[in-house]
Amino acid sequence: MALLHRLNLSHKFLILGAIALLMVVLPSTLYFKRVFADVAFFQGEAHGSASLVALNKVIRLTQTHRGLSAAMLNGNEALAARRPAMRDSVVQAMDALDGDLKQAGASEKIQNHWQALHKSWTTLEHGVANQQLKAAESTQLHTKLIAEQLLLDEELLDEFGLSLDPDADVYFLIQSTMVNMPWLAENLGVMRALGSGFLTQASLPPEGRATLQGLQKRVLQLQGDMFRNLKKATD
Repeated sequence: MALLHRLNLSHKFLILGAIALLMVVLPSTLYFKRVFADVAFFQGEAHGSASLVALNKVIRLTQTHRGLSAAMLNGNEALAARRPAMRDSVVQAMDALDGDLKQAGASEKIQNHWQALHKSWTTLEHGVANQQLKAAESTQLHTKLIAEQLLLDEELLDEFGLSLDPDADVYFLIQSTMVNMPWLAENLGVMRALGSGFLTQASLPPEGRATLQGLQKRVLQLQGDMFRNLKKATD
């Protein structure tokens, strides 16, 4: 205290000013650090969202191509005529996703996974176009490819922070629309493809019935998960 008494008035104001500045700078620094982190997080979400939309378009078109390929390989000339246009749509959607992933700065792991799926598609489409595959084999390979595309969808959700959104309503909405719904659509698509095949053959063997029952159980489970997450998002 004696030291303070010996200081002149200007020095005392300088000390008080320094203390006040410290009191302002420290919380402000912490605040802006949090703000910049939030901005970076939401920018990552925005970039990831574009890639996810593009990937889901690829998935939908691949599912349609699966059905047209099976029809063509089964001798349906009317649907076979539609397959080349759908193939071109898939290729265009994949090219668009290539650009979105690069623009979003996707990790090497994501890029490598996507390139492997791109290569699998090229091989599969070549086999279909040259009728080197039977309808059942084509459907099986398409289904395997689509399952991998859906797994990539989940990897993108994780990488860009969309699967960990801090807002509960947004989190549950993402889970419902970006996770549950695509898997539900895929299982329904597989059921439709198998069911159409059995109707065409006018036969439902025991193993086919068991497969359809298993798919139905999975569909009901995914449907329940989707509606529960939607309810949580809107409550």
